[in-house]
Amino acid sequence: MATKKNNIEEQKNDLREMASLLKEMSKEDRKKLKYVMMGMQIMKGAEKAG
Repeated sequence: MATKKNNIEEQKNDLREMASLLKEMSKEDRKKLKYVMMGMQIMKGAEKAG
């Protein structure tokens, strides 16, 4: 049970890091990241379908 709690804490920390990185990024960089994330989602979907 303790490991699960640690994972949640780690995820929260990761999200905070991501949020602070996004604040520092320019609009252009955010757009690029959005497309990368969308591409990753499409790849995951293709893996499930395949």
